Amino acid sequence: MYNGKYISSARLIERIYANHAIEEHLDPVWILEHIGDCIDLLGCNIAYINKVTGYDDLTPTVKIIGFKGILPCDLISVIQVREYCSKTILRESTDSFHHAKKSPGYVIGVDLTYKIQDGQIEVNFEMGELEISYTAFPTDSKGYPLIPDNIKVILACEMYVVERVMYKLFMRNDIAADKYQLAQQERMYYLGAATMALDLPSMDKMESIKNSWLRLIPHIDDHSDGFVSHSQGEERFKV
Repeated sequence: MYNGKYISSARLIERIYANHAIEEHLDPVWILEHIGDCIDLLGCNIAYINKVTGYDDLTPTVKIIGFKGILPCDLISVIQVREYCSKTILRESTDSFHHAKKSPGYVIGVDLTYKIQDGQIEVNFEMGELEISYTAFPTDSKGYPLIPDNIKVILACEMYVVERVMYKLFMRNDIAADKYQLAQQERMYYLGAATMALDLPSMDKMESIKNSWLRLIPHIDDHSDGFVSHSQGEERFKV
């Protein structure tokens, strides 16, 4: 179960040198790249943070000029998009010609829509601003990736980097095959353990999941208000 805390990957670099017999110098950028790969391989959204554009100076709203805007550089996946002034929720377009050049007389459809391609978001209105709710890779003040403060996740990232080091040594015939296989087994074990640790919901999360499934009346329009009441419980009137 995840506690919502993070540690800097700088601490993980210290652990790698302290806990393993690695004599060669490792490029810190190389280590950080593999830490990011490990977090991505875990495939757990809870390892990332949720951000919304327009609520601080570091994450401004996305300006739309000529139907297009630049996505945040730390974006991993989009959760939802809405127009900044009207708070109208956009949906992802199913239009096969959405990316085609808009003619001068282009008419906006009934719904506001978007599509994402090549680091940009393209919408069906020419000018405006967007709020984008999205998942991002957390970083500290120095730009180092942050890792969920869970010992299984920490060990998964640690052993993933160590296995990558051992793989290079093995391919150069500098270590025996059984030593590399041991590192490989440790990596696979902790990747599985970390995934289970992050996927296990809290009691409060399970209550929200239960409420979203057990419905007296289907909520088919939750998308339009950002799913704000999606997990709110329902009760029958007592007579």
